[in-house]
Formats: sequence, structure tokens, C-alpha cells
Amino acid sequence: MPELPEVETVCQGLRDTILEKTIAKIKINRPNLRYPLDHQALSTFHNHKITAVTRRSKYIILHFDRHQDVILIHLGMSGRIHNYADTTVDKVKHTHVEFDFKDSTAIHFIDPRRFGFVHVIKSTNLNDYWHGKRLGIEPLNDELTATYLHQALQVKKISLKAALLDQSIIAGLGNIYVCEALHLSKLSPYKITNTVTLEQCDTLIHFIKIVLRKAIQAGGSTLRDHKKVNGDTGYFQFDFHVYNQESKLCRLCEVEKIIRVKQNGRSTFYCTACQLVS
Repeated sequence: MPELPEVETVCQGLRDTILEKTIAKIKINRPNLRYPLDHQALSTFHNHKITAVTRRSKYIILHFDRHQDVILIHLGMSGRIHNYADTTVDKVKHTHVEFDFKDSTAIHFIDPRRFGFVHVIKSTNLNDYWHGKRLGIEPLNDELTATYLHQALQVKKISLKAALLDQSIIAGLGNIYVCEALHLSKLSPYKITNTVTLEQCDTLIHFIKIVLRKAIQAGGSTLRDHKKVNGDTGYFQFDFHVYNQESKLCRLCEVEKIIRVKQNGRSTFYCTACQLVS
């Protein structure tokens, strides 16, 4: 599933290609993705201009002039958005939604596994929508402080990795970048949350921000489906310290090899020498 850096990379690509463009027509090629597509609601955006592309957690939000609604896009497991210079281009397999612009360019929403979705939501209802999803603080915002994280962890008694994947605490973090940040912080994924110190929280937040910013700069990680809107792949996967690095020598201690374990149904990669539970 695309994580925050991959979604932010897509947002950046859309800002470069579709801002200030006016929609001529939205074409829907199947009745539903994860949820039914609202043909009538999407058609109300015809002749409206895109004024902003924003992100909340792993959601892409298209904002328009003279329209009270926004279009919310989630890439799901395998979704991607591709920019085309010509609306007459032959669509590729699994193209489900086409946004044609009046300058004869287009973007297509492509999703082989169909876990993504395209929603129309009133902009005034976004806060209620996020509340329903129980989204926490954005990891790159200044509001994510050691004090905030420490207080959130102290009231729980679960593994640190599970807590970091809890979207109600920090929004947008996923398995790849949690593994990477924990390794750089030298914290075990099995460490119990109420034993994490304020100082360790400060270190962890520092590396969360570093990892995410480096990944965004690299265009995200392309392990399977992720591509930028121009079709290029990301390349942060070539800089992984632990994720998918099983049996390779740890880049920090250069003594132990990275191991892979199953934790809450997800693969966890870490170094038993560097990442101590204490």
C-alpha cells in the first residue's frame, strides 16, 4: 500500500500538472472501486477549476473554485494516478476514472486491485470525515512533539511498532517507514509503549521526519505498483536500512544481520543488536 511519501509524491506531481486547469468531463469506466462511484456528484465538477491539491494522511484532496465540495482520492493497495498530455490516449488496463481537462490533457485513476476510491465530500464536512477515521497528527507537522507522543504512548501497553502504525496517534505512517525510523532510533519494535522515555520519543520523532523527508525527495519507494504521475518510479527502496534487508549486515552496527519476523500480521525488519527493548 502506498504510504505517506508515495502519496505526497503523487500530490506534488498533481500540483505541477493540473493546478488551475478546468475539468471538461469526468469519465467513469466501472460502477465502483472499494465503494460505489457517484456519477451524478462527480459530474457537478465539469467546468470547474482545480485550485489546490492537498494531502491528509494517505488521502489526496482536490479543491475547486466555486464549488463547496472536494474530491477525495485514496490509492488503496495498488492505485496510481497518471498524467497524460492528450485526452485521446488509449487508456491502460484497470483505468477506472478519467479526468479530462479543457486544455486536452488528462489524468487517469488506475487501480488493478480496486481497493482505492474516489469520493465527493462537502469541504465543510472534512473535519467530521477525518474524525470518523480517527486520524492523528501529521508526522511532518510541528504539532508532533516528544511531549505529545510520550503522553500518547504512556496510556497504552502495546508494542511500539503497533502504536506507530495506529493512525489515531500519527496519521500516514506505514510499515516501511516505521521499520526504518525505529532502526535509526535504535528502538526495538517490541518495546512496550509505556516504557518509552521522553528522550526516546524526541529521538524517534527526529528520525521519523528525516526518513519521510528523504523518501519524499526520492519520489517514494517503488516495491510493486507505486509510480509518480509522469510514470517514473520512486527510488527510496535503494536506501532502505532494514526494510526488505533480511540477512544483510546491519548498516549501523555492521555486526549483526537484519532479521525478519511477523508482528501483528505484518513483516517487521530490525537488528537485534542495535534495537534493544530496554
